[in-house]
Amino acid sequence: MMKKLIFNTAKSAFRKAFRKHKSEVKRAKKLKTPVVPYSLVKADIKRKIKGTKFTSAAEIKATPGLRRRIITRIERSKRTRTPGGRPIIFGKAYASDKRGKGLQINPLSKKDRQKIQDEISQSVRKFLKRRKDEPMGYKRGGMKKMLVGGLLTTGIKGAAKKLFKSGSRKTQQIVKESGVSRSVAKSDVKSGIRDQLKADYNVVNKKFQADKNNKFIRMKRRIIISDLNKLK
Repeated sequence: MMKKLIFNTAKSAFRKAFRKHKSEVKRAKKLKTPVVPYSLVKADIKRKIKGTKFTSAAEIKATPGLRRRIITRIERSKRTRTPGGRPIIFGKAYASDKRGKGLQINPLSKKDRQKIQDEISQSVRKFLKRRKDEPMGYKRGGMKKMLVGGLLTTGIKGAAKKLFKSGSRKTQQIVKESGVSRSVAKSDVKSGIRDQLKADYNVVNKKFQADKNNKFIRMKRRIIISDLNKLK
């Protein structure tokens, strides 16, 4: 186990030093910077490994106080080190402890970028054309907003659904069957929705009178009153 640990430590040290030496050589070709000969680099690594004492877990257990001395030495070196520079790592190191790769985005060519821009422009034109054909964003024949400014709230929409479910006619049906103008048909539908909201308010108000401390009922009552005020 110890032999494997020493071998792996030496292997990683030589690999790191070789990569650093390669980058120095590459930099020297461009910037004419000095390069440390690789033979000196190897000799320095060998000297450091020879001066390093590897202690196994069995030796730590067999020698009383050794573990405590190692921990104390690490803590002392942490306190005495000067701030700044590269961080000093203490403890075990694993093969998975690699520097994370950043998000690499392949650069687009001018042709690809132009193609993407054209597709975006086409989709925007298509969307604007649809908005022009359907001003309020709803499908034709469906329930459109009755007034500009956010009149169609969730409560009003729910009341309208109940009204139409009960058999009441929609604006388009009233115009088609009765032959009246659209504004008259819309006011008729609005009146029906208002009556439906009043019925809902009566139910909620009874519950509110029975329990005025209930926050949910109080909030529901306030929302219905707000919807009724919008339909005036």
